[in-house]
Amino acid sequence: MLTWGGLRGGISVALALALPPGPARDTVLHLTYGVVVFSILGQGLTIGALVRRVFGAASAEPAGPRPA
Repeated sequence: MLTWGGLRGGISVALALALPPGPARDTVLHLTYGVVVFSILGQGLTIGALVRRVFGAASAEPAGPRPA
């Protein structure tokens, strides 16, 4: 659960930015940003389904007392 919802891309972007200037750096930087955005969107949109699957449908209900 923590792996699926954790921070994405921070180290990857930092490493890509640390490369020396040149055409290869630009290509790696664009690919890195693409993968990070895809990872954020893909995992961000599916985290709710993962929680329901792992913990069951009961965890999707808000915690606390129910109104009478």
